[in-house]
Amino acid sequence: MNKKSLIFGVLVTFIWLLGIYLFSRSNGYSLPTSLNELGDFLAGIFAPIAFFWLILGYIQQGKQLDQNTTALEQQEKALQLQIDEMKESVQQQKELATIQKQQFDALNKAVKPIFVIRDSGFTYFSHPDGSDFLVEVKFNLTNLGGVANTLYIRNNMKKAIFYVDQIAEKETVEVKLNLYELDLDINNTQQTMLAEIAIDFENLYAVYEKYNYEIYMQTELEELDREEVCLVYKRD
Repeated sequence: MNKKSLIFGVLVTFIWLLGIYLFSRSNGYSLPTSLNELGDFLAGIFAPIAFFWLILGYIQQGKQLDQNTTALEQQEKALQLQIDEMKESVQQQKELATIQKQQFDALNKAVKPIFVIRDSGFTYFSHPDGSDFLVEVKFNLTNLGGVANTLYIRNNMKKAIFYVDQIAEKETVEVKLNLYELDLDINNTQQTMLAEIAIDFENLYAVYEKYNYEIYMQTELEELDREEVCLVYKRD
């Protein structure tokens, strides 16, 4: 109950009691002598006051509920405003992240290594008893794009079979790969051999990249220790 309502209630109570007192004095009334009469007298005096305070409290409680409802509505509006601001902020962050990603992708594309493979060939070596063989593949790897660092060439089992610390722009390195039977897909009918390799490296901004290649070789398998021409091409 607020201070204004309390003062009003006390004032009404005082006026009521004062009126009862003045009315009793002016009419010559005195206090009842028996307890029953005294109880009825006091009940008649204070019952209206109690009912008045009950109504006053009910009215005040209703006002407080209205105030609480208004406060909750204001809080809801403020919360909704914060949610809308957060949504807008998240959307702005997404747009900013998209722009940054596009810029980063553009920078990566600008420094992306571009490999050209030339002068590819292979030599087939076999053990005299035919139990095992080795295919030595050679080619020149030229980089026409950005620098490539920590470059590995891996076989189909992801094992490194060649490494160079760096290939600069317009630099050419000679690559020699030793491929074994497990590295090759051999078709005896067509007398072809196929090997899958991967070239992985880091670009100028230390972003990891990987290119997949296939080495296609065709030869007379029974003709040993001879060099053949092969094709090395990018798969994707």
